[in-house]
Amino acid sequence: MNVPEGYKYCSDCRELKPLDEFHNDSKHSQGKDRRCKDCAKLHFQKRMSDPEKHKANLEKQAEWRAKNPDKTSHSWIMKKYGSYAAYKQYLNTKLS
Repeated sequence: MNVPEGYKYCSDCRELKPLDEFHNDSKHSQGKDRRCKDCAKLHFQKRMSDPEKHKANLEKQAEWRAKNPDKTSHSWIMKKYGSYAAYKQYLNTKLS
């Protein structure tokens, strides 16, 4: 497939779009996300539209962070909450 310079196909809508229509992401080819900005927005809205899934996702993230403290950046937690325990307490009240 011959793709012109400065363009990329969106993996969701399958349209050929200029690179500035994609979010930056160093993990993907050409340093851009695989979805165009429009499709990425729709994907995010769909993921967040189900409150139970959203809550489950937050719980899963908190659990992973608790099990992998060496793999997370605590600087924002320390800046905002003062300690990881205070952050966990905040999460517990938010998810209750």
